[in-house]
Amino acid sequence: MTRNENYERNILKWFVESTSEERLLGLQWYPKALQYARNISKVTGVPVNKVAGVISALSPQNKWSQNLKDARNICVCHANLTPYDTFKYSTFSKNVDKAILILTTDLDPCEILNKSGRSFKTLNFYKNIMGIDDKTSVTIDRHAINIATGIIEAGAKRIKISEYREVSNAYSLVAEAVNMLPKTLQAITWLTYKRIINR
Repeated sequence: MTRNENYERNILKWFVESTSEERLLGLQWYPKALQYARNISKVTGVPVNKVAGVISALSPQNKWSQNLKDARNICVCHANLTPYDTFKYSTFSKNVDKAILILTTDLDPCEILNKSGRSFKTLNFYKNIMGIDDKTSVTIDRHAINIATGIIEAGAKRIKISEYREVSNAYSLVAEAVNMLPKTLQAITWLTYKRIINR
């Protein structure tokens, strides 16, 4: 894997900027996300891994609070056998289709989330929530890309697979240097980014 030391420096800079509260919240972020999935599962009867898959599928370009609301709504529809379009969802229709597929088939959410072979963000988000491959899986969203590249841009980003892997590798290397899991470092820097950039 090609190292990008500039990415590593940028990520480390954001980590150094983080507050003690952000470090604590970052450590708790994915365990809390799993607890949210468990809560939805308890209410709807949908298995936890499917709920986590639905949360991940509905996450692109969706605020976290709305992401959870959308996931709960679609799982309630599934549990009550009501039409999925009873609610409006704050993400792309193709992501809603993935969520429905997760709910209605026995396929592994990993297989559905990365059917295109390019949906690394949602696949790794699912793995991070479920605690799968914790040392290698990193959720690289638009904020993580901005942090690593040092280029602050709003809106969706499309990057090459090679660049995604470079950013992911940079997070893993910095996480190892500061003695934490990559997903924890990503969560901490995401919180710091949100505080400073407010996007």
